[in-house]
Amino acid sequence: MFSGHLSLELSETISRDDFPIFAQKVIKSLDAKLTKKTDSFDLQIWEIEVQNTQLMLVQDDFPVSTTLESSDQSGDAFLQDLAMKLRINPDLFEAQQNKRA
Repeated sequence: MFSGHLSLELSETISRDDFPIFAQKVIKSLDAKLTKKTDSFDLQIWEIEVQNTQLMLVQDDFPVSTTLESSDQSGDAFLQDLAMKLRINPDLFEAQQNKRA
């Protein structure tokens, strides 16, 4: 999406059918709240709130990609922090999921 703000690519392999399971893992790992779902034939957008910050979890079929996207400066800061954590622990979402299981 072209908001002029940051976007963090989470995967290039999550299909449309696999997106809801992956999205739930991300939401749980971030301790976020799902606020809205939008679906079209080639795009799924789940709006989430994490630490009082609005973000969009986006799955696109052309090309296949799943991103976490910001629409303001607070979202940009959150994504920068998350990118650093993912560099240290690339399996962060899986690790958090397993920790809570």
